[in-house]
Amino acid sequence: MGINNWFKSKFLYIFREFALYHNESLEFRAKVFASIVSVDKKLEQCEIDILKDISLDIYPDDPHRQEVLLSTIDEYFEKVVEENGLDTYELLIDIENILKKNTRFYKKINIQQLETLRDCKSEDTDNYIVQTRVIEFLTNRRLEYDTGKKLRN
Repeated sequence: MGINNWFKSKFLYIFREFALYHNESLEFRAKVFASIVSVDKKLEQCEIDILKDISLDIYPDDPHRQEVLLSTIDEYFEKVVEENGLDTYELLIDIENILKKNTRFYKKINIQQLETLRDCKSEDTDNYIVQTRVIEFLTNRRLEYDTGKKLRN
């Protein structure tokens, strides 16, 4: 990753950290969506359109937050494409670590939205299978934390 991209990435992260309320929630969602779309390192128009719809669904009354979510997903996607040490597996590890610290974030994993994104690549069997495995991992995390919550109450 070039020095300019590194500074841009750090600047955007710091901006989100200070300028957005509940920045951690947005970052978490961006990593979840990026873990699906980054599997084949190609972002298709279908995925872009669905991500726009998803951001509108998540933040219906906040166009600024919608845009920040989309740009954050794109930022993580670009990091995977550049092969600078971040890949889909590392995103999943990070998601797991975030869930351990903020167990309530499991509610932000919307399996239906992820499956819609996956369906953009249904003709590419290999990517479809990998994306299905990522969704299974996220589904298991969601169930694990949901069940853990029920057991503690």
